[in-house]
Order: sequence, then structure tokens, then C-alpha cells
Amino acid sequence: MEVINLIEAIKEDRREVFKEMVAEEGVKKSLSSLSEIIGYRAYFTIDGDGNIGRKPMNYALALGAFSKNPEALGDLFFDLANPVERMKHKKIERLSREDLGKLNKNFFKVVANGNVDFAKRYAKELYLRDREGFFKKLFHYTLMEEIDSQKTLMAMALKELLWDEYDDNIMNAGMTYIASVRSDFSTYENIKGTAGRSKGELLSQEKELKQGSHKEELNLLAYLKVLGEYTYSNEEVFIEVAEKRLEEISQGKKEKTELNCYENEIIKGL
Repeated sequence: MEVINLIEAIKEDRREVFKEMVAEEGVKKSLSSLSEIIGYRAYFTIDGDGNIGRKPMNYALALGAFSKNPEALGDLFFDLANPVERMKHKKIERLSREDLGKLNKNFFKVVANGNVDFAKRYAKELYLRDREGFFKKLFHYTLMEEIDSQKTLMAMALKELLWDEYDDNIMNAGMTYIASVRSDFSTYENIKGTAGRSKGELLSQEKELKQGSHKEELNLLAYLKVLGEYTYSNEEVFIEVAEKRLEEISQGKKEKTELNCYENEIIKGL
């Protein structure tokens, strides 16, 4: 469905249009149509008085990837769509002349520097040349970020939605979030990788976290899911990062936020 028609439906409060779209076109095609209005132009702002504003991740892609209740997605997508923040997507151009080794070498730097256009081009090119290698690389990058950035959750959603077939609009929306939100490697930089638990012992906590009722548990669950997908040479650091967060949650050292309706739907599907 054309995004302009979806914007008109929002203005006229016709949520049935969204329900019909999901029922007739399917989740992935619906998200492709919605991709321009499920994000923000800026996730970090600061004014002349030093007031800082941070905007959260839009959960539309994660809901489309993990919700076990497809009948509810039309309503959820309607509520999450935000035409005021529309970002018109251009086709992501390829970097077909670039050497694969160079693409892999520079991917982290491009994403961390917040170069959104190049981050999307690198992501598309890596995906089209080596899909498995791309997701391993993307997951590695998001594990370096702060758990509460929710970049691991977005990376998981991209893999779930794009594994079978590439979609430019969905890649656009997902990578825009991952590259736009300011990078924060502070925890990663200060961890030595001396966790007391093995990776297997840590991953065994997923079932308990899945029963959680707080956002911090959702974020850690997504982090553990990503950590369990691949093996990395420096994964001892990620294991310790996750272990410390698990201890903070279990010992009440981490302030907890109740899951909202979107997060509750996602955690049940992870």
C-alpha cells in the first residue's frame, strides 16, 4: 500500500485500513509500506540551555518480526505510525565495486560514526554478497553497544524479517535506527572478560527472562539471543557484560520499568 494512503488513514482515524493491509498483504509487505513513518529524524537532541532529549526505538519492526498475535498488528502499527517524522527513503545504492574485505573492515567504523547513508549501503552490500556473514557482523557490532540501546533487538528483527528475502525499505528503517542512535561503548570498553559463568550457563537464563515483566529484562533477553547466535573471538567480554546486567536485575540494583503493551507482545515472541 502507498504510504500516502496510510498517512491519510491516520489523519482520518481509519485504523481499519491498517488491519486490512496486514490481513491482505502480510506483515513484511505492510512494514515495507510503513517504513518511512516508523522512525525519527533525530534520536538525540540538545538545545541552547543544555536540555537533552532522547527518543526511543519504534517497535514496529520488532513487533512484525516476533509478535505471535498477527490479528493485533494492524492496531499496533496504526498506533506506532508517525507521519510527522516521515523520512522519505531513497533506494539504497550498492557498493559493488568495493572489495569485500574492505567492507567488512570498515563496517563498524561507518556505523559507529553515525554515517547513516553509508551504513545502509555497507549493510546492503554485505547482505547481498554474504547474508550470514552480514548478520554475524551486525550482531557483533550491536553486542558492543549498551544493552539498553536496544540495538540487539533491532538487529534480531532485521534478521527475522530479511533472512528469506531482501527488502530495501525494511533495511532502510532498521539500519537508520542502528546508525542514528549515538554509539555508546562505555561498558564494553571497561570490561575485562573475566565472567564467572560460561556462555551456556548464561544463555540458560533466557527462559526466566522471557517470563519477565520489565523492559530491562526484555533488553537483556534480546542481548542474550544475539549472543547465542554466533561465536566471536572476544565474546568473553559480552558474556561478562550480560552477567553483570543479570546480577543487577536479580539483586535489585537496576531500576526497573514495566513493559508497555508493545514490549509485552515482543518479549512473549522472542
